[in-house]
Amino acid sequence: MDIEKELFKKEKIRFDSLEEYGFLKDKDIYIYSKKILKDEFEVKVKVDLDANIESYVIDLDTNEEYLTVKTNSQGEFVNKVREAYLDILNDIKDKCFTNKDFITDQANRVSKYIFDKYNSHPCFLWSENHGFGVFKNEKNKWYGIIMNINISKLTKGDYEVEVMNLKVSKEELPKLLEKENYYEAYHMNKKHWVSIVLDGKVDDKEIFKLIDESYDMVLNSK
Repeated sequence: MDIEKELFKKEKIRFDSLEEYGFLKDKDIYIYSKKILKDEFEVKVKVDLDANIESYVIDLDTNEEYLTVKTNSQGEFVNKVREAYLDILNDIKDKCFTNKDFITDQANRVSKYIFDKYNSHPCFLWSENHGFGVFKNEKNKWYGIIMNINISKLTKGDYEVEVMNLKVSKEELPKLLEKENYYEAYHMNKKHWVSIVLDGKVDDKEIFKLIDESYDMVLNSK
């Protein structure tokens, strides 16, 4: 169970808030610790300058990490420890982080471009797929969607990516599919839409151009 990855994946750290919260800086690492459950355990949180986050629960009787809180183990005692641990992580998230619409930097840059040009916010329509943000035009028609999915939905592999689906012309589609990070559209009409992996390998300006084309095509379609 990767608690930090799930909890902070759509959060942007505010480094200036860490020391105010109680983190101590040791060279390039910010460290926070707090005892819980009548001083039986200690929660330690480390944040480096690249915004990587690690956290631990230490059993102070043995001075070893209490790994059970990061498993799916259930029980009154472990649930009590896990709850106290998560309370601290959530408080740090609320006080020291800012929520982002999406996970990757490129997905958030794309979202900002769309808002700046079309005054269009992503609509998160599905509670079970809270990372799926739909962009609609003034006719309430979709011209783009950003999704976090497993790469296996597009090609070989087993890891999470964010992709953007855009409408493209039939003439342009086969040319795009020959390029890196372009795939047949996931969950959309593969004859008219394409999926682009948003990991920075496709230049922002290239994606912006395709967004404009998708916007125009959808707006002018019957």
